[in-house]
Amino acid sequence: MDLRKRLRGLLVDPRREWTAIAAEPADVVWTYRNFIAIVAAIPSAALFLRFTLAAAPLLGLSAAVTRYIVALASPMAAAVVVEKLAPRFQSKGSTGQALKLVAYSTAPAWVAGVFYLLPGIGATATLVAALFGIYLFAIGLPRLLHTPREQIVPFMLVCGIVLVVINILLTAVLSRTRTF
Repeated sequence: MDLRKRLRGLLVDPRREWTAIAAEPADVVWTYRNFIAIVAAIPSAALFLRFTLAAAPLLGLSAAVTRYIVALASPMAAAVVVEKLAPRFQSKGSTGQALKLVAYSTAPAWVAGVFYLLPGIGATATLVAALFGIYLFAIGLPRLLHTPREQIVPFMLVCGIVLVVINILLTAVLSRTRTF
């Protein structure tokens, strides 16, 4: 998989890209090594650079490390939740398929993290990207987890609530345990 081609495909023709993604093996390690670990690093790197340019490199390093750990932990936690919730919404799939769904749907927000370099734009860009990620999640559900059309919105609402809580808890725990 070519990373740039995958990201461009999700942006330009997401339906076709999800079909290609669904046909690929659902390998958790491969997804982490070749996609999540790379793309999830974008917001952290941008945050570190921004703080370093503002003469606060230690604060920037602390914020970047925390954000990156959350970015690495969240997709797996979310994938397990999505997989466990799937049967309640007449869906089926493995943890690997759920991880692909979560990771590729989160990609726009991760890529938009580059805008953290520009004061005042990062939050707006991330919000727009998150909304696009919700759209990607909706398109990906029937292709990866075989979710029936009438179950997509309820499944997304329940997943959304649970995943927001997971992210808040992970960030809170990491913020309190940080020692550097």
